Amino acid sequence: MTLEKVRGALGSSDPAADLDRLVRDELATGRTTAEIYSALLPIVRTIRKTSKLSEDVDEILLGTLDALIGNCNPDECYQDPPKPPTLPNQGHPVPEGSDNRADRPGYRSDVRGSRPVGDTCDHP
Repeated sequence: MTLEKVRGALGSSDPAADLDRLVRDELATGRTTAEIYSALLPIVRTIRKTSKLSEDVDEILLGTLDALIGNCNPDECYQDPPKPPTLPNQGHPVPEGSDNRADRPGYRSDVRGSRPVGDTCDHP
């Protein structure tokens, strides 16, 4: 999010929709609401200091900040994008030549070692 993009959104025929689109585009890249808020706050401060805004546009800016931090009706707040699921061995390579899940970092089996914890299937 840049100063130029925000100014462009605010100068459009529908500033609320265009600023909303900017925020949603940022969320779609995986950025959190806190990250977007941190990026947007200095931009909002700069715009409010250097530009003569109408009361409506000023409200749009401040309302967007509020929606990013949850200071609004629950159905109007922005939500963080869902986090991808993580696997116990994610980021750890499986040792070469290993076909045994127990050789993988982070793997645990039950006390008897006959079946992995949480493994309820009879698959090989």
